[in-house]
Amino acid sequence: MKTYLLFTIISVLTFINHLQAQTVSHEGLQDSINKITKKKNIPGFFVTVVSADSLLWQQALGYKDISTHSNVDSQTLFRIGSVSKSFTALAVMKLVEENKLSLNDELKDIAPEIPFENKWEEKYPVKIKHLLEHKAGFDDMHFSVFAIEPKPGMTAHEEVDIYKKSFRSRWKPGLVHSYSNPSYVILGYLIEKISGQPYQEYIRNKVLLPLNMNNTQYLSENGRNVPSSQFAKGYNGNNRLVNSGYLAGEAVGGLLSNAEDLSRFLQYMLSEEMQDCIPLIGRNGVKEMEKLHGWFENTNHIEDGYRLGLYTREFGKNDHQFLGHNGYINGFTTDFIYDRDLNIGIAISNNRGAGNGEILDILIDHFAEENSAEKVCAPIAQEIPNDFKAWEGEYRILNSRNEIFSLFNYPFHILKLEKEGDSISIKRLGSEENYSRCGGNSFIGTGEVNPSVFLTMNGDEKSLYYYEDVLVPVSSTWIFILRLVLVLSIFAGFAITAVFLFRLIIFAFKRTRKKQRLYRTFILALPYWLIFSSLIVFLLNSSLNSLEKLGSISILSVFIFITSLLAPIFLFVAAYVLYKNWQGLNGIGKVLNGWFIIGSTIIISYCAFHGWFAVMLWSY
Repeated sequence: MKTYLLFTIISVLTFINHLQAQTVSHEGLQDSINKITKKKNIPGFFVTVVSADSLLWQQALGYKDISTHSNVDSQTLFRIGSVSKSFTALAVMKLVEENKLSLNDELKDIAPEIPFENKWEEKYPVKIKHLLEHKAGFDDMHFSVFAIEPKPGMTAHEEVDIYKKSFRSRWKPGLVHSYSNPSYVILGYLIEKISGQPYQEYIRNKVLLPLNMNNTQYLSENGRNVPSSQFAKGYNGNNRLVNSGYLAGEAVGGLLSNAEDLSRFLQYMLSEEMQDCIPLIGRNGVKEMEKLHGWFENTNHIEDGYRLGLYTREFGKNDHQFLGHNGYINGFTTDFIYDRDLNIGIAISNNRGAGNGEILDILIDHFAEENSAEKVCAPIAQEIPNDFKAWEGEYRILNSRNEIFSLFNYPFHILKLEKEGDSISIKRLGSEENYSRCGGNSFIGTGEVNPSVFLTMNGDEKSLYYYEDVLVPVSSTWIFILRLVLVLSIFAGFAITAVFLFRLIIFAFKRTRKKQRLYRTFILALPYWLIFSSLIVFLLNSSLNSLEKLGSISILSVFIFITSLLAPIFLFVAAYVLYKNWQGLNGIGKVLNGWFIIGSTIIISYCAFHGWFAVMLWSY
C-alpha cells in the first residue's frame, strides 16, 4: 500500500510538471480549425497537443450546451465512444502484469460459461489476444442490441448474454481483423470475473486513477464527483439534441473524458520514463499493446493493423503513421493519436459526431517537423518475380463486419489481381489501381507512404491483404456467371415494372382493354417489388441513428419482415398464374414472361441463400 501511495504521489507530481504549457506561436492554426468546425456545423470541441513532457497546445471552443450557450473548457466531459476500448485493453494488460491472465489464455478455459461457436477450436482456439485485436471472427453488434435498454446495476455477465448472438467465429481466429464490439463486452466480463469487482471500478482504480485521470468516468456512474454542468451534450448535423442513452457493455464505449485527462493519458503512452514510474503496466506492457499478435500478419510480414486496443492511423500531408483509436457515439466523435519518434500526441473530441480527420491533418502538418517524414516503403523499379503470378485471379472479401451484409458485398465486391511488369493491377467494378512492389510481398499505391497491399498465404491457400481487408480466391467463371444472371434478373425487374406502368397508363385511357394483361403483369412484378423494397428500406435505414428502429418491432422492421416473407410466396403465385396462361402467349410473350419469372426466382433465391427471408431484425 505504501509503495502504491508513493507511486501515486510521484505520478501526480510528474503530471503537474509535465503539463506546463510551452509558449509557442501558432498563428493561423486556430483560424484554420475554426473554418472546419464552422463548415461542419460543430457546436463545441476540444483539442490537446502534447509531447512526452509538455503541453504544446490546448483549445476548448464552442458550446457544450447550445440551449444555455455554455462554453466548452478543458474540464468539459465528452463521451469518447470506442476510445474506451483502449482503457479496457490497458485493464486487461494490468491483469497480465499481475500474472492473473495471459494473452494466450483460451476463452473456453477461463470462461466456460460463455457460449460461443468456433469450428476450428481444436487447432485455432479463441484467445484473449484475439478478442483484443478483433480477430476472433465474431460478428459486430446485431440490430436487436440497439433496442435493449440497459438495466441499472446490470452485471457484466448479463451484458455478455445480450450479445451472445454474435459469438460465432466466421473464420479461423487470428486470421483477420473484423471490428467486433461484442469481443470487448467479453473482455469487460473477464476483468470483472478475474478481479472480483465491477470492471468499471477496476478500470477506475487500476488504470484511471494511477494516470491521474480523476474526472474520466463511465456514464453509469451518474456524474461521480462532477456537476452536471460539466458534461457536454451531443447533437446531430441540424444541432438537434441526440439521445444520451447508452448501450449495454460500457467496456465497449461507455467512458467520458476531457482535454486535461486525455493529455495525461497521451503523455503516459509517449514517455517510457513515465511508464516505468507509474504503477500500471510498465514500458514492456505498453510495447505489448503496440505489437501485432495475429499469426496471419506475423507470417505475412504485415506491420499495420489493429493491435491491443490501438491501431495504425495516417495523418498529415506526408502521411505520418501513428497509433491511436477513435470513437463515435450519440453525437460525439473522439480521436487520439501518438507517435513516440515524433514525440507528439493529440486528442480531439466534438459534440456533433463529425469526423476529426481534417483537423488532425492540420495539427500534424503544424506540429510535426518536416524532416520527420520518411518514405517507409519505396517502390522497386524492376520486374516482379514470376512467383507472384500465382496470385493472379479474382478474390472476394472475407471479413465483413456483419455477416448479414455479405448479401450486398458478394459477388460485386470482387477484386481482380493481375501482374503487370514492375507492378500489380487491382481491378474492381468501375476502377483500376496500380501498386508498385516495395520489398518482399508488400506493394504500395501511387502517392502512398506505407504499403497497403500484401500478397499473402492463408495456410496453403493464396490470399490478398488489401487495406486491412483479407480476400480469398474465388472462381472467375463462377463470379462471371453469377454476376451475369443477377444483372439480367435485376434488369428483368425494371423491365416488368416498365411494362406494368405502360399497361396501366394505356388502361387508364382505354377502359375497354382487357384487365387480364394488367393483372398478370402486376402479379409477375409483385415479387420483385417486395424483395427490392425490403432491401432498399433496410439500406436506407441502416445508419447508426436508425438501428434502434430496425432492432425493435417497429414499422420499419415489420415492413422488412412482411415484404421478405411475401416475396417468395407471391413468386409461387406468379409462377402459377403464368402456368395457367402459358398456352395463350405467343413466342415473344413466352420468352419475356419466362425471363421475368426466372429473374425473380434467381433474385429471391440468392437473397434467401444469404438469410434474407422472413427477416426478423428485432431478433437478429
